[in-house]
Amino acid sequence: MRGPRETTVFRQAHRVAWLALAASLLAGACASSSGTALPSAATSPAGSPATAGCETSPASGAYAMATCTFRSSSLAGNLIGDEPTFNVYILTPADYETSGKRYPVVYFMAGYTDPATGLAFGIASLPKPSDGAMLPIFVVASGVNGFGGGFYVNSPVTGNWEDAIADDLVGYVDASYRTLAQRQSRGIAGHSMGGYGAISLAMHRSDVFGTLYSMSPGLFDESGAQGLFGGQGDQLLALAGEVEGKAGTDLAVALRTAAAGDQFTVAYGLAFAGEPSSPTLMQLPFVSQGGQTVRDDAAWAKWEGGFGNLAGKVRQYGAALKSLNGIVIDYGNFDEVAFIPPGSHYFVGLLKDAGIAAQERTYDGDHSGQISARLLSQVLPYMQQMLATS
Repeated sequence: MRGPRETTVFRQAHRVAWLALAASLLAGACASSSGTALPSAATSPAGSPATAGCETSPASGAYAMATCTFRSSSLAGNLIGDEPTFNVYILTPADYETSGKRYPVVYFMAGYTDPATGLAFGIASLPKPSDGAMLPIFVVASGVNGFGGGFYVNSPVTGNWEDAIADDLVGYVDASYRTLAQRQSRGIAGHSMGGYGAISLAMHRSDVFGTLYSMSPGLFDESGAQGLFGGQGDQLLALAGEVEGKAGTDLAVALRTAAAGDQFTVAYGLAFAGEPSSPTLMQLPFVSQGGQTVRDDAAWAKWEGGFGNLAGKVRQYGAALKSLNGIVIDYGNFDEVAFIPPGSHYFVGLLKDAGIAAQERTYDGDHSGQISARLLSQVLPYMQQMLATS
């Protein structure tokens, strides 16, 4: 178990890594501009749960890009006061308008606090392939919400992000673009929070996605959530005191204010342990008994089960994972988010022990410094190899 000082240092390093990622991509977004405002690529079918207002930029390299505000009914009615929208970038190969072909699609989930702009512009700036190989459509989605991220999971508090991706977004893209609308032609990928989200979506929705590539995913090893959240009992109970008596919109605002120093923890709790009837909108993993802060085992299991309980997940979703065409877990050996390398290695080991084919790809790098480079040198070629093109 970590001592108080070690836990504080660990948490600070964790926050610095996430914030560095967000800052670098936001800077990329500010440096990348424009595009001519055009109508959306297509209109959703009548009665569709999803719509998108898009601005389209013509291809200057391998891809043209539609920058969209995506509205999803799966996020409507969330309890944190968010609009049911998120950023989506739809990148179509330069020959899309003239080829008449149908294309495989890669869905890429961005990380915590990441608006996904830098990722999208990186893909759009690719040179056209010289060998004439078919490029997939790339759909880059941001999971940012009012607390920094919804983790791409269904939550009774922050909204059904899994459904927003697997049902609403996929349905919209298939209805609006010439796609190969079959699981063998759809890949799911992501980085960090999105790397976890890609794994979760592959486990839960293998009927939709056929290939998985996860970069630097949020995963706990066998030691579980203790290292990240085990020392936060007093802070979480103090947060509960700060929002006591609030309700509705006032509660959401108070939670944001109280969480300012450690927003990631609150975002995680709302996603994985969300509870609408709780005065904090989540089940806290600690309670106060006799003046002492003690763990609530039932609530702790939900916090553990977010990035953790991997052995149980492999048992439960083993058949779905085994049905995938391919699985890659990719991470840097020097990731500042200390639990990611051992968690990723542990997960690959569990998959292999269960007879599920998986590749573990490592490199000498940190959490965010090589996202674009590896997306272009690793993710894209792998998806070109694995996704069915007819």
